[in-house]
Amino acid sequence: MEPDRSKEDRAIQAAQELLHSALRVGAEQIYLLPDDGGNYRCFMIAAGEEVLPRLISAGDGLALLNRLKLMGGVDLATQDGVQEGYMFFPQEENGKEWYMLSKPSPAGEQLIVSVTEDLKEAPCADKSAQSAQEKSSPDESIYDLRFAFREELFDFKRRAQEALETNGILLHQSYQSIDLNHQEFGLEVCAIVDENTAIRISRILSHTFPEWDYVIRFMKDVGPEAGWKVKIQQMPDQ
Repeated sequence: MEPDRSKEDRAIQAAQELLHSALRVGAEQIYLLPDDGGNYRCFMIAAGEEVLPRLISAGDGLALLNRLKLMGGVDLATQDGVQEGYMFFPQEENGKEWYMLSKPSPAGEQLIVSVTEDLKEAPCADKSAQSAQEKSSPDESIYDLRFAFREELFDFKRRAQEALETNGILLHQSYQSIDLNHQEFGLEVCAIVDENTAIRISRILSHTFPEWDYVIRFMKDVGPEAGWKVKIQQMPDQ
């Protein structure tokens, strides 16, 4: 039986539109995650915020996931365990290099796509070490990946923002964003206006999340979010 060209063409178009949208909004990551109902939840992270969320049907979501994996050079014949790939899109001077990570979950296969300018800075650049680890212990290899997705951090971010607002510390006035730190399981309050506000934020977040043992406060003097930064997390920096 010949493949359904119309379905394949739709998947190609959907993948291209998704990546163009990611470039347009300046997204750092794209998530394609299955839910318990069999559909796929697709959204992006740009400047620490979730943007362009949408729900995709099971068939279209799987077709989009497989098309992205093909664009990243992933072998679709091998579906077990963690997979990763790289691609360049679009084929223009202002294109971006993308790193993709596919991993299993109870609801189905998850796909996380991250933009990177340098393959050496991709979340899983040490492929040989990771490959050996996957073969010895698949569960541990998933846990130890340098980029992990912790969906519950979105709720912690909401709680942090509410706690700060209760204490008169407002978004876009006292600070510019709250970023998610998936790797160490924590939050980062960025571009804080001054050191005294950063100290107050440290104390408020420590009270809000007493089980998070690591609180780090420092000045970032370069970049688009220059200013004081407060990090609070469950694990120390890797």
